[in-house]
This record gives sequence, C-alpha cells and structure tokens, in this order.
Amino acid sequence: MNSKEPYDDLESLREMFGANFGEVVTIYRTDTPARIAAMRKAACEEDRLAMARLAHALGGSCASIGAMRMANLCRKLERRCNVSMFDEWSTLLDAINEEYTHIDAQLQSAMQNQAVNAVK
Repeated sequence: MNSKEPYDDLESLREMFGANFGEVVTIYRTDTPARIAAMRKAACEEDRLAMARLAHALGGSCASIGAMRMANLCRKLERRCNVSMFDEWSTLLDAINEEYTHIDAQLQSAMQNQAVNAVK
C-alpha cells in the first residue's frame, strides 16, 4: 500500500461494514479534519498529553477503517509525545494531513460510486 492508494481493497471494507459503510465513511470524513485541527492546536501549545490522546484516538479510527499508513503515523506521533519530542510533531502532522487528503479523496470516490450503483 502506498500513500497514493491508502486502500488496496475498498470492496473488503464495504463487505466488512455492509449497509453501514456509508455511515462509517461519513463519520470518519467528518471527524478526522476536526481531530487534525485539535492536534495542531495541541502542537502549538506543546500539550503532550492532549496530543498523545488525540493521536491515539485518530490512530484507532484510522485502523478501524483500514487506513493503516495513517494509523501508523498517528502511533509514531503518539510515541513522540510520550518522550516529549516536540520537534517532530509538525513533520508528522503534515504527513498525517497529507495522508488524510489521499484517503478522503478515495473514500469520496467510493461513496460516489456506491451512490451511482445504488441508482442503477
């Protein structure tokens, strides 16, 4: 899996969530930007406890939908918080945001395809 294609098999994700696929994707796409914004705020404040909590929560959310590259970036950020490595936060947050951009585009496309197929 590379950063351009966070999901190799969206069909497996659809099968796993079944009828709830659209709802899960919508929640993920709605919550994630707010979580990333909260992480940026925690970074500005050098609040390692908030950052660790937010990175852990986002990482779990990413793992639950199969976005493992982003989940791993979140875990890495969480580990950096545990040892107060503030200097790496910005780089990791940028990587998380970039990965989310790719994931979001792919999920949006999947949702559009699902809607088109539902109409047929």
